[in-house]
Amino acid sequence: MRCLIHLGCALKCSSPFSFCIMRNSFILAAGVLYLLTALAHTIEGQISMIGPLMESTLDSELKSQWLVVWYLITGLLWCVGLLLTSIGLKYHPKSEGIVIVIGTISFVFSLVFIGSSLWTGYHATEYVFLLAISTAIFIGLRKAKVLSVAAPLKSTKDISVNINV
Repeated sequence: MRCLIHLGCALKCSSPFSFCIMRNSFILAAGVLYLLTALAHTIEGQISMIGPLMESTLDSELKSQWLVVWYLITGLLWCVGLLLTSIGLKYHPKSEGIVIVIGTISFVFSLVFIGSSLWTGYHATEYVFLLAISTAIFIGLRKAKVLSVAAPLKSTKDISVNINV
């Protein structure tokens, strides 16, 4: 396997049995955005949504269901953020499938929030993060495909590392 070191990518090839692992800055950025979203969801949501919900006159069963959904989404945001951040730090082509799924889900949910905003007349700002995240993911995947192609050296400025696998 041949790996090229390009600007913006850290390459680690430690043993003959390892694969080339690169940092993918775009997927890392998507992970950080997910973590920021999770932080905002945790703090702001607790203040502006959960507090008033618990003080409302809604049925206890409905309150319980809303709480479960809220904390499920909060937990998922944290988990996806941590997953994307770790993948972004040590990107490997084998992680492409899960990254595509996360990027697609992020894009679809951004469309849902845009539709919700148009339907209700209330500006649901969540789509801003989700569109930015999905865009970063798909740019990162595109860059990873371009960088993983073992192209011949075009200049002496490219550094190549050969690994026997």
